[in-house]
Amino acid sequence: MITYPGVRASEVLSDPRDDRQNRLHWKGVDLENNQIIAFGKNQQHEKAQFPPHVHSLIERLEQALELPSSDWPVFMTSHAPSLYSTLPDGADPSADEPLELQRQYGVIPSALSTNSGQSALKWLCEV
Repeated sequence: MITYPGVRASEVLSDPRDDRQNRLHWKGVDLENNQIIAFGKNQQHEKAQFPPHVHSLIERLEQALELPSSDWPVFMTSHAPSLYSTLPDGADPSADEPLELQRQYGVIPSALSTNSGQSALKWLCEV
């Protein structure tokens, strides 16, 4: 999905060094108009179009995640320690899967960082 609208990974993934560039949220996805709102090169949030055939992929991802809030990132980390670290004190990490615990406690999961996203894309290209 990152490549289809022509945005750079740094425009939709989290950058820990820049609070303005924190992630693409589901509230920034407009399925009706096949658009996302990304933090662009001009340091502003701007709309980026994605092709209609990507629509069903994004819609399926949204359904699979069972989002409790549109504030959740589109691209979230799967790094369990990062997910567990956002849970409130006293939460039992062994009680459930990390994302389910995020839902139960009303916590927004950590977004995938630019570094992790670039590593994942590099790995996919090498496979």
